[in-house]
Amino acid sequence: MIEFIRKRSNDIVPFDSNRIKQAIIKAHESLPVDEQEVQIILDDVLVQLLDMHAPLAEDEHLTVEMIQDVVEKTLMKHGKFEIAKAYILYREEHQQLREQEATEKRRKLETHDYMVTKHS
Repeated sequence: MIEFIRKRSNDIVPFDSNRIKQAIIKAHESLPVDEQEVQIILDDVLVQLLDMHAPLAEDEHLTVEMIQDVVEKTLMKHGKFEIAKAYILYREEHQQLREQEATEKRRKLETHDYMVTKHS
């Protein structure tokens, strides 16, 4: 059983398979969603994740990236190439947003652009 995963921030958080299901559904965007088909794909993803998780040491965890890679490959395995493409594009878009946010934070630190306020 997968209890926790490692986020990009290195935080360890509880594993929630519903987040994977929602991501697959969101990737459908303009395509019709067949709940039964989504569940079949999700079940396949979960089996693969359990197989990946089994050999890990107690203090090791699956990462968000590992999970997303499995979702992509499983969508393609099930012939859902358009959905896989949408999922890949969604991941790329969010990666770019994270990079922009990190760049902005660095810029603010370098230019001392942060405002500090005192609370009483």
